[in-house]
Amino acid sequence: MRKPFQIAGRDGWHAEVKYPDGHAVRRSFDKHGDAKDWLTEKMARAKAQTAPLLGGPAAVTLAQMLAEYAKRFTLVKGGYAAELGRINHYLVGAGLPRLQVVVDGTKRRMVEVESAPERALPRGFQGHLTALLKPHSTAP
Repeated sequence: MRKPFQIAGRDGWHAEVKYPDGHAVRRSFDKHGDAKDWLTEKMARAKAQTAPLLGGPAAVTLAQMLAEYAKRFTLVKGGYAAELGRINHYLVGAGLPRLQVVVDGTKRRMVEVESAPERALPRGFQGHLTALLKPHSTAP
């Protein structure tokens, strides 16, 4: 962790925080304690801003990431309906609820969790999913 420091020829204490994007912020303080408190707060905020989405790659599943992707990026594409359909196959296969496009009063599209009852998977995808979940035999 960074510590407050003094600069030769200047009065007081100085603290500097470097952010992940490369820019730095430096402030001067009369007291060492004030500099340390400011530095602790800024470092905590910088760390919180760089926290990984959905817990990071070790904690998130492909289906969870696809759901987040659909909410952020799918709607701006021309073929959003087809892409959302493909994403829904993964979500259902992972046991997550399907997503649907909802248009509000201002004609703005949004992705929300589907409120309709669950539908059966397409036959080809159901067969693929069943084959994946079937235990493999190790005997020749």
